[in-house]
Amino acid sequence: MKKSIFILILALISILFFQNPIYAKEEKSFLDRLMTFFGMTANPTMLKDDNVMASGNIWIVSVAEGSIPRQLTFNESYRTPVFTPNGDSILSLKGENLVKIPINNPKASIVLYRLPKVLKLVSFHTTSQNELLVLAYSPDNRIAPGVLKLDSGKYVLLPTNKIDKGKYQRFLHYLRSWKRVYKDGKIKVYPKKLTKSSFSGKIVWTEIFIEIDKKPPRQLTQCDRTNCNQAVLSHNFLQTVYICTPLN
Repeated sequence: MKKSIFILILALISILFFQNPIYAKEEKSFLDRLMTFFGMTANPTMLKDDNVMASGNIWIVSVAEGSIPRQLTFNESYRTPVFTPNGDSILSLKGENLVKIPINNPKASIVLYRLPKVLKLVSFHTTSQNELLVLAYSPDNRIAPGVLKLDSGKYVLLPTNKIDKGKYQRFLHYLRSWKRVYKDGKIKVYPKKLTKSSFSGKIVWTEIFIEIDKKPPRQLTQCDRTNCNQAVLSHNFLQTVYICTPLN
């Protein structure tokens, strides 16, 4: 009797399983996943891959006209900073470490994780403070986009099986470059080379510019004979963080 009941239960389970199979959740495509991060565009142009990753000091400045930049760090060892979504801190790479720097108290910075394979911080997820888009080295030593989980310090590379190679390369160039597009192209932030003549010859350096609603470009930084680069906006579009490095 018990054996018959057991067989009957197994048969019912089998029927229910095959009528209602449990499927693995379909993985989002590369493009769908990428568009969930701040400062992304669905139609990137093939921008010049300037790939400037030089270390320097972190500065911030308001995008309002006439604003004075403020220096946050002083030991010239930071690169690729981004604002946290709430705007109260900066995350940056410092050597192989990921550090968090409170804007109102930069000396209270802390090391979060050691990330030797992460090359660049790109931007936070638009609705999560736990996911950070990064560029990192893949197992075969290619530079590829991935998502870093801040609660664990681990990252996974984005899937590329649902995007053609040419389009993927355009997105990769956009992520590697330092021109950023916000609000569907209404705001653009980018570095621009300036030159000045001197007794020793021509001096070339970079400043950060912003374009808002197709108005003429406006210079945000005051680097003057030092290089400003690696600029990104805060999530409320009111501030820019960037790196300032000495001229070679």
